[in-house]
Amino acid sequence: MAEENPERRDWADHTAEFSELVRSAYLGEDLTRTEAHWIRLLMKVRDDELVLLAQARPVAKMSVYQEAIAAEIARRNVEAVIRNEEALRESRTAIDKTTAALVEFKEASATASARLEALTRWLIAFTAAVVLLTIVLVVHDLTR
Repeated sequence: MAEENPERRDWADHTAEFSELVRSAYLGEDLTRTEAHWIRLLMKVRDDELVLLAQARPVAKMSVYQEAIAAEIARRNVEAVIRNEEALRESRTAIDKTTAALVEFKEASATASARLEALTRWLIAFTAAVVLLTIVLVVHDLTR
């Protein structure tokens, strides 16, 4: 009794809508079962092989329909677009982080520059004071 409804078992891993569409077509189930094998193979070929199949299919007698090849090319294009969008998002995030780090560095650099300028002024004042005290000591020693 486990095989009461073989069609249910055959299409269990597909959506109900897919199953209904297949059953509604003339020879839909038989054709879909046959084509499923070719489609699985088609999905596993490399990109260059897919291009070769697309070129050879119009003149060769292959079991794969041109529409299936075109659909696989379209599917791969959609996947590539999705990967590109993800890469662009990641790049944007990296750019935002880099920009934030540069702004933070600029602020830290401005703070360090201001401190260096203040220290330079103090060093100049200290040097002037040492020179002045040296002159006072020399003059004091000479006048004795």
